[in-house]
This record gives sequence, C-alpha cells and structure tokens, in this order.
Amino acid sequence: LLQAAAVESTAVAAASAGAAGEVAAPGLTTSSPRQSFEERMLQQQDRARELPRQDRPRYVGCTESADVRESVVRSLLRTWPAGSGVDEFWTVAGGLSGLDSLAALQGAQVPVARLVIFDRDPLQLSYGELVLTLIGLFENRDAFVAALFGRSMKAWGRLIGASNMLDFLDVPIDERIEPRVLEMLPSHLRDVYTAAFACAARREGWPLVWPSFGYKEKLPLRRLPNAKRRLGGGRNEALHINEAGWLKDEISYERARQALAGIKVEFRSLELGDLRSPAVARRVVFISNIDGSPQFMNEQALGRLRLELSGGTGIQSEPDRAGFRDSSAPDEGARGTREGQPGTLLLSTRRAEWLPWGMMGASLGVEKEEQEQYEE
Repeated sequence: LLQAAAVESTAVAAASAGAAGEVAAPGLTTSSPRQSFEERMLQQQDRARELPRQDRPRYVGCTESADVRESVVRSLLRTWPAGSGVDEFWTVAGGLSGLDSLAALQGAQVPVARLVIFDRDPLQLSYGELVLTLIGLFENRDAFVAALFGRSMKAWGRLIGASNMLDFLDVPIDERIEPRVLEMLPSHLRDVYTAAFACAARREGWPLVWPSFGYKEKLPLRRLPNAKRRLGGGRNEALHINEAGWLKDEISYERARQALAGIKVEFRSLELGDLRSPAVARRVVFISNIDGSPQFMNEQALGRLRLELSGGTGIQSEPDRAGFRDSSAPDEGARGTREGQPGTLLLSTRRAEWLPWGMMGASLGVEKEEQEQYEE
C-alpha cells in the first residue's frame, strides 16, 4: 500500500506540473497584474464570503503566527530533557500545529510511543485524521501541498512566501488532483477532503486559509486595516509553508512523517473540562491557545485541568502500561522535568509547565475549599 501511495504521490505532483497552461477553474477569478496586493487579497476574501461552506472544518489552517509556533517548539525542547522518551503526546486537533512539536521531538531524537488527537468537534477530528492520512500517503512536501491547494510548488518554480503567495494561488487548479486523491482515501474521509480542497484550492468558505502569512518576510499590507490582515478572529488561517512548523521545509515534513510512521494514534472526542486523571506516564499535553481566553478556559477550569493532569486528588499505586509505579508523591520542590519521573508537560502558546505526578491541588494554586468541593 505504501509503495502504491508513493507512486501515486509522484503522479499527483507530476500532474500538477502541467497546470500552468490550463484554464482557471470556473468561478475562480485570476488577479490582474495591475492590482495591488491588498486589492487581490480582498478580492479573495470577498469571494470566500460569497461562497460559504457548511461542511468546512472549524480550522483548516493555524490561527497563530509563525513566531508563536516557533516559540512553542523552543519552549518544549527547553523543558523536556533530551533523550527522555515521551509515552504519550496529546494534542488538540484545531489547526494541527501540535505536529510542530512532534516533528521537533523527532529531530531531537526523543521517541514518542503514542499520539492522542482530541477535540470536542467530530468534524475537526475527521480533519485531523485526514491530514495524518495525507502525510502518510505523500512522501514529499510538494505532493502534500498539491493535494490541498491543487497546485505544485515544484512546477511553479518559486519559493512560496508572504509576498508572492497570491501569485501561487493564481496558478490554475489542476482538476486531475482532487479525484486522484479521493481514490486514495478511505471512504469516511472523502467528504472532509472535498471540503478542505474547496477551501484551500478553490478559495471557498470563510475564513480563508493561506499557504503562508509572514514571518521574517511580512505581508505587504500596509494599507489594509489590522482586522483584515491578522490571523485568527474568524478571519484568516495559514499553514506557514516555508515559515514555521512541520511544513517549514522538507526536513520538518520528513520528521513529521517519520514520527507518525511508527506511532500508535488515537482520535478522541473530548472536552478538556471532562478530562479525568489519565494513567501514570510521561506525557505532553498541547492545548494550543485554549488557555489564552476565558471564552475557552477560565482560571478555575485551568486549575482543575492541572490538578487532573498531575494525578487528581490521590496517588495511583497500580503500574500503568508504561511501567511506572507511583508509591509516593514527588518532592514538594520538584518543578522541572526529571528523567524517568512520571508527569505531564502542559504545553500551550502561553506556557510550558511540568506537572509531576501526584502533586496535590494546594500546590497548584487551587483553593482548599474549592478542591474539597471538587473531590466531592
């Protein structure tokens, strides 16, 4: 199956190479070279609003900036001890920026035994499964990008960046790509792929997802209001190709593929507030920006999450499948990761916090009365 997928991925990339001489897809207006960058971008945004997609996953791309994504990876690698394996890596589905950390751990030669992708939205979970399936099918980054955007970076012949991404999106769609990818996918992922292809390649559905959005090179949008040129807020999403994350370059993409190749993957429907003490293990839990706004998680809910991730209100004595046996609480002063010590690294765009297994609620900043009520 993998050999067949590799052959097919080459065919997809080769097929997109002939797209430059074809006619643009019906309804997709090609920009005039006389238009400014702002005018061209607004034209795509207006068109996307006029063509809503009810089947669009809530997130197709990431709503965080490239520098935030890079910062999260740096925080992870600073906090997690080199050479110490990860039993479980949990990540919210969202825009799948959690794959940045997975690729970084692979590059640091930190083995990950199990991946848990969670979300409260079933459609978002399906999109997460789709992306992981596409990564498994396509052995190079160009074929993966072509599968989503309907155009080949290699055939285009230029390096996609913030200032020229609209030129890349002006290349006509190769209409052979979508049906070929659909043939390669399991039936339960075909509808979500059709929706994702419509959003990325055909520029339908709101918010728009862009291949790049600026990092060291900024978007040339000086005359555009900040509300229309920023990520998030239901306005823009990005994959940050050639900028940051697991699609930054061929090396990062290959690391993501290698990490996923030998890992156990579970997709779990989960509201973070419903999480109860998981088994004893050394794990990373990436919650993206969920802790950045009371709209998603207030301080009380965050305190309870930290309590659960540190083992709840008691200490398990039975060994879990990773082989840890917790017979006593860790030293009260322990705050950093220790090689071999079970616990959870709570990772987000705002924090990289090590929670040793067995830490009680009082040391987590949860008031005693509130903790007692929670125990009841």
